[in-house]
Amino acid sequence: MTNTAAHENDPAIQARAIRKAVQDNGLPSRFTSVGMTSIERFLRPVSYQGFPDALLPEALR
Repeated sequence: MTNTAAHENDPAIQARAIRKAVQDNGLPSRFTSVGMTSIERFLRPVSYQGFPDALLPEALR
């Protein structure tokens, strides 16, 4: 059994694995919402500089 076959047969690894999407249209994935970096299209930068501590998210206090 090869390493690839061992990973394919292990459900615990399959449940945690994130695989890159396959595109058949030939376009670069940076211009679509497909693939591992697709979430970056929907993120926006947030700056908390000058925010009062009471308004900061709990994780940043």
